[in-house]
Amino acid sequence: MYGAAFAWLLRPIREVEREAEHLREIESKGDSGETPFIVMLGLIFFLLPIGVVMGLLAFGAAWLFG
Repeated sequence: MYGAAFAWLLRPIREVEREAEHLREIESKGDSGETPFIVMLGLIFFLLPIGVVMGLLAFGAAWLFG
């Protein structure tokens, strides 16, 4: 009884682990068409917001102290 409940609760975690393993295999090969897409997502969601915040801080400092 408890085994079936745990299997049902762990299903989403196992699916995420399976997808993460798939992405790790893709990136380790480096010859997939998905690799540039993953890099672009990293740039958009990680580096772009940092650049925007730094730019706004620079303009704010120039306006306040300039």
